Amino acid sequence: GANDMASAANWIGMEALVQGPAKFDGDPVTLAPNPPIAADEVTLIVKNAQGTEVQRVPLPIGAEPFVWDGRKADGTTFNHGEYTFEIQSMSNGEVLLTEPALSYSRVTEARIDNGATLLVLDSGYMIFANNVIGLREPI
Repeated sequence: GANDMASAANWIGMEALVQGPAKFDGDPVTLAPNPPIAADEVTLIVKNAQGTEVQRVPLPIGAEPFVWDGRKADGTTFNHGEYTFEIQSMSNGEVLLTEPALSYSRVTEARIDNGATLLVLDSGYMIFANNVIGLREPI
């Protein structure tokens, strides 16, 4: 009802921490890696909308947010569009885990679908509100 829509409207303009593609429009993308404690090497794997790996970036070991600036090794910027990110954690040269990275995306629309709140992100990606891991004011 109206109360559901009023509460759904509070999501609009916020940045949701989600698993899924992120839109790169020239502004940096904030990622939230969470490698296993046993990892001694952590790498960010960046893939374009076609699923092709376009970059690998060594990350600090830890759960601190990482800001991907969308720059290639030569300093030029990647094309604007949708990208997915994976975190590969290794120990002693062996892959422990490769998992999707969480990223912040701006919520542009909220819908009620069969009683559940569905969010539309600036990437065009849609996600149920109960799949959002974190929420913050835009930076």
